Amino acid sequence: MKTIFGAFATLVLIASPAVADSSDHSANYYLPACRDFANKQYAKEPFLQGECVGIIEGLAVMASDLAPVFLVSSSCMPDDVSLGQMTTVVVRWLDQHPERWHEDFRALTLLALHDAWPCK
Repeated sequence: MKTIFGAFATLVLIASPAVADSSDHSANYYLPACRDFANKQYAKEPFLQGECVGIIEGLAVMASDLAPVFLVSSSCMPDDVSLGQMTTVVVRWLDQHPERWHEDFRALTLLALHDAWPCK
């Protein structure tokens, strides 16, 4: 089931345009709420923070199954990594790549998770 979900989610990512052009899927849209969650400022935009961490957690669950099927950079997080740590990794990666903030947040999240925890 996890592989089927991973395959479906990856198809959605691949079918989405790489450039979000002011879409609600860009890193520009999610980054402020993700940053607030990483900084434990939960009262600011709680719904959008939930979307941010939900996307990160959903992608993290299936990230180790991606590469063999779709040639997407996979990642293998240690079992003890918290959602806060994953969010911090994504926020830091995005802060290091501001030229990519117009791109799809989901695709950039996969890159950030891969850079932090590549599969061996």
